[in-house]
Amino acid sequence: AMSDAKHPQTRIQALAALGMLRTARSEKLITDAMLDLDVDVRTAAALAAGQTKDRDLTTNLRNLLDDKEPQVAFVAATTLWKMNDRSG
Repeated sequence: AMSDAKHPQTRIQALAALGMLRTARSEKLITDAMLDLDVDVRTAAALAAGQTKDRDLTTNLRNLLDDKEPQVAFVAATTLWKMNDRSG
């Protein structure tokens, strides 16, 4: 579902599921989605990273703080804050 380039909603739903997993593969898919062209997919990736509570994703979340879309930066900041990373 993550490779469905024509349907961002499918990628968003896949990210919601990936957020419940904590595997190397799911971590890779989430970090790749943080670079997606679709703003809602990047937002969903930040939320999924927070769901995993995986501290290895904080660096990628910090990178989203500089996203050109305020929505993405805000979600990244709140996700970091909830993970006790005060850089958010």
